[in-house]
Amino acid sequence: MQKLVECEHCHGAKICKADRGRSCEVCRTAAGQGRKGAPTPARCSFCMGRGRIWVEAPEEEAAEAEGEGAPEDAAESAAEPPSDS
Repeated sequence: MQKLVECEHCHGAKICKADRGRSCEVCRTAAGQGRKGAPTPARCSFCMGRGRIWVEAPEEEAAEAEGEGAPEDAAESAAEPPSDS
């Protein structure tokens, strides 16, 4: 299962500022700007300028998010009779 998280490259700003407050070489190249020249702002190429990216959530976290783990456990505990030990 996937979940939507803030982009780690631009920190949700949608504009890359990863290279000491300026757009990094990767994002400038993806935006069609030259490698050299004026440090103009460019949109983040990692999230395509959206500020958020989809990441694969771990299986146990996905089960907790959907609430699948709790109903199954409750049904199993209700089906077992209490033991008199």
